[in-house]
Amino acid sequence: VRAGALLKLIDIVAGVSARRHASCNCVTISVDAVVLLAPIPVSALVHLSASVNRAWSSSMEVGVRVISE
Repeated sequence: VRAGALLKLIDIVAGVSARRHASCNCVTISVDAVVLLAPIPVSALVHLSASVNRAWSSSMEVGVRVISE
């Protein structure tokens, strides 16, 4: 899986989590860090999970974990 395609999926999953938390549309302003531990084969199943780590009055921090099988 290419890194760009993976980043797009991460952004989508983070956006869904943020929208559910805020009950309104949200946009990605920045990405703090992406750590790639190993390549993901094209035929691998990829599981993405997101959670809101912290929320303030007008912003939030969302963490995304990617696991491939």
